[in-house]
Amino acid sequence: IGLKFEIPIEGATSNIGASIEAIKNSGLDNNSETNLVFKTSQSDETLDEAMRISSAGHVGIGGSSVTTWGRNLTIKTASASSAPALTLANTATDIADDGTVGAIEAQAGSGNRIANIMFKTEGTSENSGDITFGTGAAGNPAERMRITSAGNLGIGDTDPSEAKLSITGVLSGDVGIKIDQDQDQYGLEIDHDGNANAIRIDSAATTNVAAIQAHCDSLTTGRI
Repeated sequence: IGLKFEIPIEGATSNIGASIEAIKNSGLDNNSETNLVFKTSQSDETLDEAMRISSAGHVGIGGSSVTTWGRNLTIKTASASSAPALTLANTATDIADDGTVGAIEAQAGSGNRIANIMFKTEGTSENSGDITFGTGAAGNPAERMRITSAGNLGIGDTDPSEAKLSITGVLSGDVGIKIDQDQDQYGLEIDHDGNANAIRIDSAATTNVAAIQAHCDSLTTGRI
């Protein structure tokens, strides 16, 4: 069962350019599971499958085996030079600085918004942008991490323009960075070739604390 669309061709008989077909999963009369298949033609009357909606509601673009993919949406290609891609496009030319161009959002339960990935403009020229990652509660995810157009990473910092990695907003009782290294190698290595200090500590502590503290459970010999 299906529909076929004829495309008029100048000086020739009309060709079949596309079709929509309802295809049963099984030949059994008591099995009504049916796929909806969309086919298109490149330049002849040979119809190739372009998209399929399975009886389970899965959508497959680029192949016929959507029922085995186990995903709500799958984009498939067999080309070594053309990888599957998904584009979110906003063609407006008046998007404000830090305006949202596109987003991917996760919801749970009865539409509760729990996390998102947002694609934002940087400036007003619509030719550079940031990616932000948000999590949260009460249906209102807040930005937790940002990657800028320059490749800077901000965790808790919405404008990490002064460092490749900027961390701010650390909660009371938490440490800013923790490295759990169980191997016989450095926990932290700084390869520094610039004419400046490799490490700078700016502390506003008002009590008697050390800027650097070393604690080794079983070290008998060592050095700082």
